Amino acid sequence: MSDRWNGIIWEGVYKSWSDASKSASSPGFDSGRWLNVSKAKLLEFRKKTADYTCVSPTSNRDCTLPKVFSTAQCFDKNFKTILDFGGGFGTHYELIKHCLKEETNIEYHVIETEKNVEEAVKWSDSEVRFHSEINSSIKPDICYSNSVLQYMADWKDVIKKFVALEPKLILLDDFPGGDIQEFVSIQNYYEHKMPCWF
Repeated sequence: MSDRWNGIIWEGVYKSWSDASKSASSPGFDSGRWLNVSKAKLLEFRKKTADYTCVSPTSNRDCTLPKVFSTAQCFDKNFKTILDFGGGFGTHYELIKHCLKEETNIEYHVIETEKNVEEAVKWSDSEVRFHSEINSSIKPDICYSNSVLQYMADWKDVIKKFVALEPKLILLDDFPGGDIQEFVSIQNYYEHKMPCWF
């Protein structure tokens, strides 16, 4: 199959995830391409933070987590535990650490697929804790997700699991939701086709 992108991002409108899945052909976020991109993003961020001419390195995507986390810590010094669902190789942790005082206390948990966890521990900061599923032993102050839930067959179940952990905040970045009729489309990601909720 060719790696050349045909320029089409979205294909089709489906009423259900199962209907869309029949047109999908993807290992999703376990693909070799995705793992390589995740590693490259982490290394690119580290390169930026090492460059002292770069005043304030930013995330590779819009990320409100550092602002929300630092504001919450101003009001509650015990606010320290983050659960990052679909957090890749822990790049957002490194972003937060770079933006806050060195002595800021952070406990950072990333929930990822087993394959992502296996690769992430080779490259990520040793302080990041990786898990392949949401665990009730984690007591997060904030549950965070960035551009992930729309790729989950049952995204509502993930939200329910967040709520069950009783965090002080739930923060969702890049989640295409609103007062619209729910539907699924197929997203082209290079040679792969992934279902995606709207």
